[in-house]
Amino acid sequence: MRLERSFRDRRDWRLADWKARYSDHPLARTLAQRLIWRFSPDDGPEFDALGTAEALTAEDSSARACPSGGRVRLWHPVHSDDAARATWRRLCLERGIRQPIFQAWRPVYDLTEPELQTATYSNRFAGIILDQPVLVRILRTRGWTINSRMLDCVPKDFAPARLGLPAFGLVAEYWGHGMGVVQEVHRYGAPNLPYFASSHIRFYRATELERPDRKPVRLQDVPLQAFGEALFDADIVGGITAVGWLPGWRDRGPEAEPPPPEKGGAHHHYDEDLTGCALSRLGEARRELLAWLLPQLAIGAHCRVEDSWLKVRGKWQDYAIHCGNASVRIAASNRHVCIVPARSGADGPMMGLPVVGDDVLSLILSKATMLMDESKIRDETVLRQLR
Repeated sequence: MRLERSFRDRRDWRLADWKARYSDHPLARTLAQRLIWRFSPDDGPEFDALGTAEALTAEDSSARACPSGGRVRLWHPVHSDDAARATWRRLCLERGIRQPIFQAWRPVYDLTEPELQTATYSNRFAGIILDQPVLVRILRTRGWTINSRMLDCVPKDFAPARLGLPAFGLVAEYWGHGMGVVQEVHRYGAPNLPYFASSHIRFYRATELERPDRKPVRLQDVPLQAFGEALFDADIVGGITAVGWLPGWRDRGPEAEPPPPEKGGAHHHYDEDLTGCALSRLGEARRELLAWLLPQLAIGAHCRVEDSWLKVRGKWQDYAIHCGNASVRIAASNRHVCIVPARSGADGPMMGLPVVGDDVLSLILSKATMLMDESKIRDETVLRQLR
């Protein structure tokens, strides 16, 4: 996590410190040797290389000598073009490197036309119903400050989730509100509302955050790396925790205020089928990874990647699994199939994936493995939906 946060802190190290803390460290070197670094020598131009000081590999797969001085930071894909990103991904795949964080596969979030029109906020991840307890846990782990939306909130709890980006002088805000009916048994020991309805993402100057006349920063003025780090986290939680769409969501405009929770039965009104969701940048990366993985897997003969889905040929019928959120539908009837992974975690293919920690990619492969032979399914709740 410290390494990944260096992307939003823009952290770098003197070459001697990097060698001591990462390249030559008996434990940390196991991470460093699987990462791409950007070197800024004292006596030459910057260059990128994979590995540790004693075994650096350049983008063209040639050996590269470590400089004698200068500074080192983690390479971020936002600072390279599409060709260089593709080359690093291919090199990692060919060498069987399993990166400990999203780096070569880290998405780049360029501004879209709708974001240029809204100017000061992004609706890219708005209008989605998320599992609130899991959302809160993931965002807090990734450095966000977020209050749980509870049954009886006070106004301060309406505050958006916030991610500090001090190296950029910015704070990102992820807006949304709690909704649904609290169950008798609280999953996390408190009467949290079960769902979080997402809204827009915006950025503020850190020095102006608490001012009553604060104004959001235009997205065009937000550095692309800072913009991408906030959207990457929203992309992650959307894939893992999404349970459906909020049909009644609407853009309340640039003058909107953070909304209070919706109490009562509002959770009745959402549309749970997420297979129609447009593929996010992270979903596109998973689609690329799946295309590379399938020929190496036993399920490969039963699957193909097409548009936003992994298509699976089962013994009873065909299925489509969404590459962004792992939701499933039956191909012939376009009917949604609810498959909830076991609390202990589903058993997936026994192979090392190219990136550590992509739970959604593991879930996609686990569901594909299960659906290619429905006769082996023992869960009656799933079987009733397939028959």
